[in-house]
Amino acid sequence: MTSHELPKSPEQQPKELLRQLGKVPTHEVAKRPYDILTNPYERMYYAHLTDRLITILDGTADGKPYDAVVYLDSSARPVSWMVSEMWDFAARKDEQGNPVAKPKTFFSNMDARRNGTDITEATSERLREVYSGLSDLQSNKEAPKVLVVDEIAVSGDTVDVARKRFEAAFPGISFRGYAWKDEQAVPDTRRDNVRWYERSNHRYKAVLDWQELTDKEHQKLVKRGIEPPGAFLATPNPNQFGAGILRGEITRLVNDVKTGNLPFWPSNERDIDQMEEMISKYNAGLSGRQFRDMREWMKFHYSPTPRANLITSDTTGPLTDKQAIMHSEEKGSTTQVRVPKIDAETEALIRKLGLL
Repeated sequence: MTSHELPKSPEQQPKELLRQLGKVPTHEVAKRPYDILTNPYERMYYAHLTDRLITILDGTADGKPYDAVVYLDSSARPVSWMVSEMWDFAARKDEQGNPVAKPKTFFSNMDARRNGTDITEATSERLREVYSGLSDLQSNKEAPKVLVVDEIAVSGDTVDVARKRFEAAFPGISFRGYAWKDEQAVPDTRRDNVRWYERSNHRYKAVLDWQELTDKEHQKLVKRGIEPPGAFLATPNPNQFGAGILRGEITRLVNDVKTGNLPFWPSNERDIDQMEEMISKYNAGLSGRQFRDMREWMKFHYSPTPRANLITSDTTGPLTDKQAIMHSEEKGSTTQVRVPKIDAETEALIRKLGLL
């Protein structure tokens, strides 16, 4: 695929895109130190956010699974990678003990700069043409459910516009907008940022430089009478390798969770018994209380300030107690800062994982 070609289908799977981008094979990334997802607290938190999304998609949260999911390109595509990697072990199991089927997956690039914010019949027609798979859902099921996922929400405008466009194009489908990292719901986390488009990360600031077309190419299509990227599909840049590195690191992150080399923080959407069971299974037998203490210890010693890479590939952490206290005070804490306490068993696991 060249930068002038559009993807053939919105259902293109990550492995196909990796073959186009793939400068660094996934199995090679697994042997290297993390270079993008360097912070272990963030890795644990990203797996937690993904587990929460899975519990919503598979119906664990409310008993109503989704039939399809639309990830907003390009920044939500890594979320789809994490969902795919975690699905087999995290998704709800059927009566035979197998994971339930993953919802049908689509990708859409709702770029307001190119596509505007108006909802017109022309837009709806184009969406129905490109996303014929959604029309098939309507044909095969009464009132199907589709989740529209963005990677982050500060105002929530992007995912809201996308949801409304799909609702106008497919009135028989129930669409819901969802933010994987919702800054409105969790205001104390790193604001307006996910690691794969960290602007200060100069080596990989174009990790997901998947512009659908350059402005020049866009105008050429218009002049030729070809529908511009109202096709709503992003085009990977074949000359970058950051996305291949990130895809490999996500595979490694999930494998670290499965093998007990990264603490696993289950979704709060799960019932208490299931949470306790998963905490014990993936965290060397720790109780829920011990895990919560470990999680707070990691957050205190590894959680970076917004837009600052305190934990990098060159400084893997953790911060010392003194550094962490200074960091908390710089964040504007008005109460006395206390170092989280952990018991001997929890400390032993932290040391075993190389976190201390």
